[in-house]
Amino acid sequence: MRVGICNKPIVPLYETAQFAEGWPDAVAGIADELLYGWSCQIHDETGKYPTEENAAYNRQRLQEEKRRCLKVTTEYGYTGYVRQEDLIVYNQEQEIPEGILLRYISRNCVDILSMPRVQGKVLMTLYRGSYVRISDYFCGDDGWREVILNNGSVGYIQDVMFKEITPAGKPERDIFSQDVEFRRSIVNTAMAYMGVQYRWGGKTPLGIDCSGLAFMSYFENGILIYRDSQIREGFPVQKIPNHMMDKGDLLYFPGHVAVYLGDGKYIHATAHKDSYGVVINSLYPWDRDFREELYEKFYAVGSVF
Repeated sequence: MRVGICNKPIVPLYETAQFAEGWPDAVAGIADELLYGWSCQIHDETGKYPTEENAAYNRQRLQEEKRRCLKVTTEYGYTGYVRQEDLIVYNQEQEIPEGILLRYISRNCVDILSMPRVQGKVLMTLYRGSYVRISDYFCGDDGWREVILNNGSVGYIQDVMFKEITPAGKPERDIFSQDVEFRRSIVNTAMAYMGVQYRWGGKTPLGIDCSGLAFMSYFENGILIYRDSQIREGFPVQKIPNHMMDKGDLLYFPGHVAVYLGDGKYIHATAHKDSYGVVINSLYPWDRDFREELYEKFYAVGSVF
């Protein structure tokens, strides 16, 4: 089995191989975004390509294009196509270098510097949720830590910019069902994206969509939910009665999802002209931020508890 490690700050996951290659008549688009350090399983096939009868593409281009993108499946079960140049490819999982301390970036954006000083050259800027390998070596008493990049080079980061990775999995109901702090953490993670612009397929502070916001809110708290705006069997979110909704639960609308904040409020990423980006709206008609057209379509509450 071949495994790919994302080697750019943001790696687009495309719906089709043709779109990934930038063919002018390609349909579909970007399905998702992967972040630096994330892994994916690489499939043997690279997708379907135009036949030789298609005069727009000659035999030489077909051979070149087939080598430029890969079909992959993410750790959370999402399948699409990425450009090969965006990954470091390993033949087996055992070949992947182990980090001394694998951590995730916990601030919206973080510069990896060439020296343990703010005057250092910016080697790379990473975004919230990216994985980095941190050395156990402290650079003086100023909080600087060594970062081992995918290419083996070393950079530096302040230790307040990353956190320990929470093992992914579904919380035990008897442990977490009344865990106010855990729910609050999901809400706080979602609130960290407040004001970010809407971006189809986005997952970062540069731009995010509704299911990307829901996904990242749970991802940073160790739970892998389905990437799209629906409750899918095999993932930890389950439908619950509406009257049982609590902070951190998910609100579902046709083609849309939001994170419930409590007191009738929810945070979501929206392309609506009157509330664009990551905003807070209300389920209550008497509130000024009430979205009537969404409320009328509200059909389910999903919870991992």
